[in-house]
Amino acid sequence: MLIARRSKKLIILSVFAIACIAFTISCSNEQPKTENKNINSKIVLSPDIDELLKDTTKVTPIVDSLKKEFFVSNDSMRLDILAQLSENWRAFSLPLAQELLSQSKKNQSTYTEALAYCKFGIYYYRAYKIDSANYFLEKASSIGVSKNLKAIQSESIAWQGEVQRRLGNKDTAIILQKNAQEIARTIKNKKIEAFSLMAQGEAYRDLFEFDKAFECYNKCITIAQEIGDTYKIIICYNSIGDINRVKGNYVKALEYFNKSMNLAKSTGNKRPLAYSLNTLGDIYSAQKEFSKALKFYEEAIKIANEIEDKLRVSNLYNSMGLTHELLKNKDMAIEFYNRSIKISEEIGNTDNIALSYSRIGSMKYDDKKVNEAIEYFQKAYKLSEETGNAGQMCDDLRDMGQCYFDIKDYNKAKNVAEKSLAIAQETELLENIKTSAFLLYKINSELNNPNQALKMLSLFIESKDSLSNEEQVKKFAAVEYEAKEEGLKAEQEAKEKTYKAERAREEEELKRQKTIRYAFTIGFVLVLVLVVVVYRNLRENKKKNAIILEQKKEVEHAKELVEEKHKEITDSINYAERIQRTFLATEESLNNNLKDYFIYFQPKDVVSGDFYWSYKLADGNFLMATADSTGHGVPGSIMSLLNITSLEKACEHYTEPADILNHTRATIIERLKKDGSAEGGKDGMDCSLISFNFSNNTIKYSTANNPIWIAQENGTKLLELKPDKMPVGKHDKDKEPFTQNTVQLNKGDVVYSLTDGLPDQFGGTTGKKFMSKRLKELLLSISQEPMKEQGEKIKVILNEWKGNLEQVDDITLIGVRI
Repeated sequence: MLIARRSKKLIILSVFAIACIAFTISCSNEQPKTENKNINSKIVLSPDIDELLKDTTKVTPIVDSLKKEFFVSNDSMRLDILAQLSENWRAFSLPLAQELLSQSKKNQSTYTEALAYCKFGIYYYRAYKIDSANYFLEKASSIGVSKNLKAIQSESIAWQGEVQRRLGNKDTAIILQKNAQEIARTIKNKKIEAFSLMAQGEAYRDLFEFDKAFECYNKCITIAQEIGDTYKIIICYNSIGDINRVKGNYVKALEYFNKSMNLAKSTGNKRPLAYSLNTLGDIYSAQKEFSKALKFYEEAIKIANEIEDKLRVSNLYNSMGLTHELLKNKDMAIEFYNRSIKISEEIGNTDNIALSYSRIGSMKYDDKKVNEAIEYFQKAYKLSEETGNAGQMCDDLRDMGQCYFDIKDYNKAKNVAEKSLAIAQETELLENIKTSAFLLYKINSELNNPNQALKMLSLFIESKDSLSNEEQVKKFAAVEYEAKEEGLKAEQEAKEKTYKAERAREEEELKRQKTIRYAFTIGFVLVLVLVVVVYRNLRENKKKNAIILEQKKEVEHAKELVEEKHKEITDSINYAERIQRTFLATEESLNNNLKDYFIYFQPKDVVSGDFYWSYKLADGNFLMATADSTGHGVPGSIMSLLNITSLEKACEHYTEPADILNHTRATIIERLKKDGSAEGGKDGMDCSLISFNFSNNTIKYSTANNPIWIAQENGTKLLELKPDKMPVGKHDKDKEPFTQNTVQLNKGDVVYSLTDGLPDQFGGTTGKKFMSKRLKELLLSISQEPMKEQGEKIKVILNEWKGNLEQVDDITLIGVRI
């Protein structure tokens, strides 16, 4: 991989050098040659082309206009019109380019001959015959440079850039497009200038550099509007819309796709219209409006088949396959993926084939057909490896690893997962690093490799959080903070000592060299003095070297201390997390007592102040607690253990939620008095306590600061159960008893209990809180979906909302369907 990357850099530099040479030659002080368009004889078309141009059947507005213009223009202009027809009339692009070349040679027009070669290159580029495209574009560029035909230079270099983009060399493509743009600008060829800007935008979009892409598209739109080139405006609108779709801004995406679609319809441009419809379908599919998505796809397929755009048809079949997969129409999904594979094989689009194989593999895995899934992932990986598609390679290797893990072939699982991680780390794909590291953590745990498992778990945590592991440790382990600071301070002091020693050595070396120069200048007489000085300096250097060696030992010792402390702290935190997990409600207890539920539990740190806990009461009811202890991280987790044991003690004597909270509060206050204060600290928890009676569909509840929400009437109504405005702990109102209420529920109602972590999370485009209102609307909108899917959807939505911002608090949200 490293050799491939170096080779790619060499290619980029070589192409850049050639492009610069060409541009330099074109801008030299020599008198430019006139672009020779003059012809020596009258243009007489071949019978086939003459019949083609005289055919009055409607094609597209551009082609129809050029056909009319051809017969009313002089012979010199007719060659230019043939070139434009070759580029815009794709069904007859090759014979029109051949006619242009024949007429150019007959009339000895170097300019239009080079232009014909350029049109050959464009035709073969669109036909996915890259070698032929490169050959003709280089031939056109060579004539353009030798004859100083700048229009030919700019157009051929621009299309060479498109060839490089299709080959995956995005950086090279941008360099070539900028060169083409500059040449076009100097000769005021706005058509090529707009094309180069549009192509740069596409390359930047492929590199996910969206701000640069927007800049290029907007400049292209401005120029295209000046020259009336609606086709480029449509393409730019489509691309801007697609970027907004990728960024999740569906409203903005729809705005631009509708602009593009309406403009394409008004001008009869079917190719971009098919693209707009395809992407609109993708948006509706992502929003789970599958019927609308399929409607757009079918309309796009019809247009793509009419204009014989096989790449678009292949993309559409993949999109339709994914939509049917989401609809659980597995047979239809596989049929569409196979259709995409067939067309992609015809046009040589390896990436689409790999994507289809990968999706089929995922479906086989979901059907528990693990061996078949492995075969498809292997096919997809082999193809992705050929094209260097690092993201797809990582996905396929990781998915293979998961399959091997499921069938307990842990050695094979480890082998492919390690390959996936290596590629992800080399290409800095953070999401793939995270998923591969977590899979390797599970594999090494099964192989009884605790050190490797711990290493992979640490890597998983590091890749999940933008902060360094050191900073995480500072937050997670307050009790060992001082020891770690001492270690870091020692390391810094050691570095400073080494730096000072190196600086002293450098200064002495400079002084020695200066002395030598002076000695040679003064002459032989001072040689003896020089010898003495050198000897003295050598002795001093020897002493200093000894000091440096000693300081190096100190640095290494300090480093060992830091690493040892780091390991001790990490192990302690992980052990604390395992202990805390044992106090939470077990999956066995929840499954035995709750039929349909989800638990979304996402601590801010490794250990948490939030907790969820359950208890089977003496009256037969099932008790659920959702609580937020004072603090988070290590202090919060310690407080949570005190709160859980206090709840457990209260449940041994009481069955009513309010009595349990009252007794728990008294126990917490009494235990915290041992800190030396007269009344105990003001620590404790906010807690909602719900006692479920599934025989008559009722709940008894008592809640401190935390609300309880109930989705009723098939998700059309949300009932909010207000909490007592006091915590379970020392407070101004701690003598007042907690209130208790009973609610009659109906089958299908969903009870939600939560802490304040999710509503208080900052995020979105403005960095504001998520807020309870937004969360209520979300829960109500998804309340009729399966509970497990609700939990997954909430997790995805919250992570998208949070973005790159830090999680501000522990998050707990529980949903139970009656």
